[in-house]
Amino acid sequence: AAVRTRRRRPRVPGILVLLGVLPVMAVILLPIAVVAFGSLWSAPFVRMPGGLTLDNYLKIVTGDGAGQILLNTVEMTFGASALALLLGGSQAWVIARTDVPLKKVLRWLPVTPLLLSALVANFGWTALYGPESGIVNKLLAGAFGLDGPVFDIFSMPGLVIALGTHLAPIPYMILLGPLTTMNRSLDEASRASGANRLRTFRSVNLPLMRPALLSSFTLAAIVASHAFETPVILGAPAGIRTYVSEIYHAISADVNYSRASAQAMVYLALIGLLLWWNRRMTRHEARFATVAGRGHNPATVRLGAWRPVAALYVLVVFFLTVVQLVAANVFVSLLPYYTANAELPPFTLENFRTAFDTPRSVEAMQNSLLLAASVAVIAVAVATLLAIVAYKTRYRARRWAEEVGTLPVAFPPLVFSMAMLITFLSVPGFSGLYNTVALLVLVLVVVYLPFALRVMGSSVLNIDASLIEASASSGARMPRTIRTIILPLLAIALTGAFALVFIFSFRELGGIALVTPPNVPLLPSHIYGLWSTGHLPTLYALNIVSLTLTVVAFLVMGLCAYLISRRITKARQVDQMDLLADVAR
Repeated sequence: AAVRTRRRRPRVPGILVLLGVLPVMAVILLPIAVVAFGSLWSAPFVRMPGGLTLDNYLKIVTGDGAGQILLNTVEMTFGASALALLLGGSQAWVIARTDVPLKKVLRWLPVTPLLLSALVANFGWTALYGPESGIVNKLLAGAFGLDGPVFDIFSMPGLVIALGTHLAPIPYMILLGPLTTMNRSLDEASRASGANRLRTFRSVNLPLMRPALLSSFTLAAIVASHAFETPVILGAPAGIRTYVSEIYHAISADVNYSRASAQAMVYLALIGLLLWWNRRMTRHEARFATVAGRGHNPATVRLGAWRPVAALYVLVVFFLTVVQLVAANVFVSLLPYYTANAELPPFTLENFRTAFDTPRSVEAMQNSLLLAASVAVIAVAVATLLAIVAYKTRYRARRWAEEVGTLPVAFPPLVFSMAMLITFLSVPGFSGLYNTVALLVLVLVVVYLPFALRVMGSSVLNIDASLIEASASSGARMPRTIRTIILPLLAIALTGAFALVFIFSFRELGGIALVTPPNVPLLPSHIYGLWSTGHLPTLYALNIVSLTLTVVAFLVMGLCAYLISRRITKARQVDQMDLLADVAR
């Protein structure tokens, strides 16, 4: 009789799950609970005498300029998202669906704005299109004899353009895949029925792309709502108040934690409605399937004489979103002083010498690099643990690890840093961590945990359970299986997740604005401080240094991933050759 063997899977010790998952859940959920309670407290701080009340919410709704603040937030968020979807979606269509020339080169250009930090981008826009000293405004005013600026970046259209162009890579990356895999037979069936290209695009392509379009718009809107630098740098000079700037003002200027908590809860409710709407609009996923098991052949639109125009469009967008902003930062960084006069002073490298000769600037660079590396290591380690628990264990509540780890994506970094600040000030026993680097690291780890979890989760899912079962059958426990099988297979994903978190945390300003210790200078906060005090040339020099460090880090991580992939490929080839030799013998 055949012996039925039961497949074994190594069991993770319960203490490992408790020690790894429960602290993460506590760190994420406890600040949310504290902020929710604080929003209902009558005193400015939860540890001050007071009682439960709804006055904080009533002041938000009926306070001075409440309607305008809500309108500004909605207008900035949805305007920037619509512009990002227009730019990113159109470029994705050109790259994926047309025969545009130089496609292999052009397909990477729409992603490059991700390398620019919000500080580099916003100060680039300021240098170019400031109403009084903007380079482009001065050139156009001199050329055409105009009295005022051609375009004022310190306005709501300026906020929408600056933020929307910076977010355009998000819709581009989301839409590129679905557009590439769309079946040609759908277009051919529509054309055979008598529809022209415009009718086919409107009646066939757009409805099938609805989930990707909604996901692109929703994610762009969430990231736009998280923006801290753009409302503060470009909106504050024009008196444009948004919820993010009001939360920052309530903490830094008014020191009213309860009012800031109420504003944060309203903000989170708006983001929650946006996520619910996106999920409701895409709940019937089978209606949008475009790739089947047969007859799949991506469609390509032949542009004919319009091919150079399509390529030029991608190049123009790349110039507007990257080249002109970097060039503006480089130009101002080479000036001995920032001037709007027609006669420019001679170029100099003195600003870079000042940046590197100033102890606080050098210390800020070192601290930012060390902080980013620490946050990346911890976030990737926690994300790997959560992904293994969620996808490779047999616990009933294992998927809670993924859900809780993804929850911080709904929180703007400034809001979550405020929540952590209030929690550590109000919960007994935690106040000792206030104004310490530990609190700063903890905030950034939680903020960027969802990004690391997305990268690691997809890679953990790709590991076949038979490998883990074979390890268990050989007598290996789960820690050894993780060390000898899972981690080597996740080497490329670990490198990618580390690079992503490192770059984002290195240039993050909103998440550190409220929790950075006074004696620990960081590069983003140091640059922001130079803007507040008017040291613009040194600011732009540090912007170039920050951009250079980001590009170098990106290239180094890419080289590491390439070397790891080559090593894995070589090891597989050696294994195959050994197998063939055994068969031959």
